[in-house]
Amino acid sequence: MPDTSFLAYLTASTYWALVVCWSAILIFYIIEYRRLRQLSPLVATLVVVIFIDGFRTLVESGYFGVWYTARTGLIPYSIFELLTRPEYVIIPKLANLGAAVIILLFMLRRWFPAMEAEVQRHRELQRTYRELQRLQDLRDNLVDMIAHDMRTPVTAIIGSLQTALQDVPPGSMVEEMVRNAVQDARRLEMMTEDLLDINRMEAGQLPMQMEPVDVSETLHEAASRVRYLADEKGLRLSVHEPDRPLTVMADRDILERVLMNLLQNAIRHTGPEGRVELSAREAEEEGMVQLTVSDTGEGIAEEIRDRIFDRFFHAAGETAGAPASIGLGLAFARLAVEAHGGRIWVESELGEGSSFHLTVPMAPRSASE
Repeated sequence: MPDTSFLAYLTASTYWALVVCWSAILIFYIIEYRRLRQLSPLVATLVVVIFIDGFRTLVESGYFGVWYTARTGLIPYSIFELLTRPEYVIIPKLANLGAAVIILLFMLRRWFPAMEAEVQRHRELQRTYRELQRLQDLRDNLVDMIAHDMRTPVTAIIGSLQTALQDVPPGSMVEEMVRNAVQDARRLEMMTEDLLDINRMEAGQLPMQMEPVDVSETLHEAASRVRYLADEKGLRLSVHEPDRPLTVMADRDILERVLMNLLQNAIRHTGPEGRVELSAREAEEEGMVQLTVSDTGEGIAEEIRDRIFDRFFHAAGETAGAPASIGLGLAFARLAVEAHGGRIWVESELGEGSSFHLTVPMAPRSASE
């Protein structure tokens, strides 16, 4: 006689819910199997095992779903009487046993070879990583050694040129050529220092002399040291001081070099008659000062904005006539700003220029007074 109690309906509904859920899961595995097995042989084996177990659960849930639905009378009650016979009750049990046997056989045949292949792949990845790390260390050591060896002759060249400049007739073409040579040598000297300091900062070995630094003085000093580059290209380089005196806690020399690198980068990517501006204000972050270098240059494509601060990154499409960059200035700026406890980012649109922003901690009142 049909059982029309709430519990009977709930039991039947539960089994049919299981049927729907496991059907969706199996369809997902069928659709995604090709992509999932590409991850590794081990993943492919697990997918097949889960599929077999899921199919077993689907068969069992379907059997008892029909059983309990017939028991409520929603379908002919005779089906319930049929499924309660021992020769039919054993069907879900046999499905359980068959799935277990198939899984065991499949795992014996596929699991251990797949596991061995996964272990071997992991070992290969470890060897590859160690080799890449060794090559990275060799490169860093070579770069550091070259930079160290370059510093001495560059310093000697600058000294010799400055000495020769004293005997050159003022206003002559020779004087202009020597002064240009000094400026280029100083640019090379700065690149060498950036390279050495990048390696030191990455290794946590660069000592920083933190002290209260007047923001306005730093802005003007950094701008004065690169103004000749702007003049050579016919750019307008301007400094906008903050609304009130601001003092940051920073390494004066390193902060100036960061601003100089950003200014040089802006000048390099801005055409004649363009503008480059250096400004400062209190940041939205409490206790921070924001410094900004803006230009009206070529802008930066969105797809490379996250990479421009990487060491040795070089973007194609330099402004015509601009000196080539090997991607040290922005990498140095990022590491130096982060070492100060600040952050650096860029806002840019192609053809509309760029704005590089960085934040530096404000000096405590007692230190800045």
